[in-house]
Amino acid sequence: MSQVEKWYLYYWPSLPGRGDFVRLMFEEMGVEYVDVGRVEGAQAVIQYYNGVAPGFPVFCPPIIRMRDFVMNGTPAILQYLGKISGMYPEDQQSEAHAWQINAIVTDLMGEGHDAYHPLKRTGSYDSQVEAAKPQIKQFREERLPRYMNYLERVLKLNEKNGYVIGSKVSHLLI
Repeated sequence: MSQVEKWYLYYWPSLPGRGDFVRLMFEEMGVEYVDVGRVEGAQAVIQYYNGVAPGFPVFCPPIIRMRDFVMNGTPAILQYLGKISGMYPEDQQSEAHAWQINAIVTDLMGEGHDAYHPLKRTGSYDSQVEAAKPQIKQFREERLPRYMNYLERVLKLNEKNGYVIGSKVSHLLI
């Protein structure tokens, strides 16, 4: 990858979430990227994933692009960027465990999101506050502790060197 090549990130300009993981990965990699949503606005993101994206079809943001290469899906993006940047597990068993952790974190994010958006996934939290209250309570009391317990066990397993998997920074730390 030459110095002049840039990555393009298509994600909502002011919505926290999955795109933040990609932004952090780009920052950790030290690469130049254009955050299209923040530069051109949400309409540029919508137009891109509604059929104007060249190359391999994409479903929804976050989307990354460099030249003709395009992909979406936070876990897949992080895996790909981890591989090309050297921030990826070095053996097959560690890679399998990385996928396992990544899938569980993705589930955690999905369940957390759904607790705050029980009526409509794409609706605002403000439009469903009352319906969300029991869902949030259940998530915080039952599901979140289970996820946190699991993640703490993963971290404890490799605490001697301070990394999630292996002996170096990986895409999982993002």
